[in-house]
Amino acid sequence: MKGEVDMKRNLERIFTTAATILAMILIIILLVIAYGGIKVDDLDNNLVKGLFVTLAIIFALLAITSLVFLFINDDAIKEITLRSETAEKTKVSILAVRKMVKNTCNQIAGVKCKGIKLTVSEYGVKLKITISVKERDVEQTEKYIRSLIADLFKNALSFEFSAIEIDITQFVP
Repeated sequence: MKGEVDMKRNLERIFTTAATILAMILIIILLVIAYGGIKVDDLDNNLVKGLFVTLAIIFALLAITSLVFLFINDDAIKEITLRSETAEKTKVSILAVRKMVKNTCNQIAGVKCKGIKLTVSEYGVKLKITISVKERDVEQTEKYIRSLIADLFKNALSFEFSAIEIDITQFVP
């Protein structure tokens, strides 16, 4: 879980650093040309034009990749590491989490679980549950499901989600 976030941050840093270095090279070349260090006539051949176009395309790709990494703050995960010590790890899979959540939702009359997604951010693991509600008070049902799931994971696995988000896709009063 934490390793995935660290890897994303490291890739973000690598792409941002590469884009910054490439931008500095292009700026230095432009300044040297502007102040007469290189004559414009020396740059009037296909090899130099191709080099500048290639550098500009690489810079654009690096900048776009950096922005994508910057604004994507959630990553879907396949397992949760509950405990990690030097030689031992305890993990729970997304399938086990889904089964626990679906069984909890199925115990409540009028509630059907349609989907479960785990995402990780710098705040921790977020659980997103999509449900349909039939003939129940939505606010009370949402609070009840949230507390049931939080208690289940705290008691059974000694784990707390950073957030439990509940989306209601269908409501029948």
